[in-house]
Amino acid sequence: MKKRNNKCALWTLALLLQCSWLAAFQSQLSCDSLQVKAQRAYSNKDHPLLSSLLIEAEGKACEPGLVYWVGRSLNRQGLRDSARQYFDQVLESSIEIDTPLLGDTRYWLGRSYRSDQIYDESVTALLQSLLVFDSIAYPAKHARSLNALGNVYMEMGDLQKSLIYRQAYVESVESSGNLRRLTIAYVNWATTLSYTDSLKSKTIFLKALSANQELANEDLMAAIHQNLGALYGEKFQKYDSAIYHYRIARDFYEVSGESVLVLDVNIAALKEY
Repeated sequence: MKKRNNKCALWTLALLLQCSWLAAFQSQLSCDSLQVKAQRAYSNKDHPLLSSLLIEAEGKACEPGLVYWVGRSLNRQGLRDSARQYFDQVLESSIEIDTPLLGDTRYWLGRSYRSDQIYDESVTALLQSLLVFDSIAYPAKHARSLNALGNVYMEMGDLQKSLIYRQAYVESVESSGNLRRLTIAYVNWATTLSYTDSLKSKTIFLKALSANQELANEDLMAAIHQNLGALYGEKFQKYDSAIYHYRIARDFYEVSGESVLVLDVNIAALKEY
């Protein structure tokens, strides 16, 4: 009888474990489904659906992820104070969150603070996101945080720190094979350099031009030539070269329907020299 009772106990324990595993599996499936729906709702700019999905996720392991997407949605709508409250909820959650979500939340918190020119808080959040992505060896998002820090320091007028992060961003994306990101990285770095080192700035703008040759992005081409025009005119006083680059930029802008008034004014002014 005792052996029989032990056997029944073992069967009961096995059944309980199986039920527990099944419940956990079903809960994970439900969470995965909610996460997919939340990302789709964010992409479709469907904030009401996001809010209803958050209610459905309450108490589940995926709740912080849904809170994050609601924060992203509010931030995109310009409701940044509310967005930051949601981001803070993610960071303060009693539910364990995965490391990439932690990094993403700190990144967007930093971006949100930057939009409201709350720079100290922005830098703090972005530095934290940088450390998170460095700790899990996530190169793409680590580079994204470097770029954001370069932008914040540029807005703050701290050129030296901006240069550090913009150069680091260039080094991060040079091996990625993403020509668009690389071209933009060169342009941002060269723009900051134009305030401190004109010759190096020109070199980097020319590297941006070279990187963009294969990409053939006309908007980037126009921006690079416009920047080179300003550099040759204002820093080197080489007015023929400045006019040359301004005219190329003008042609690109004209084709895309952009205003060319400022370029026309610049070209006319340079012709006086």
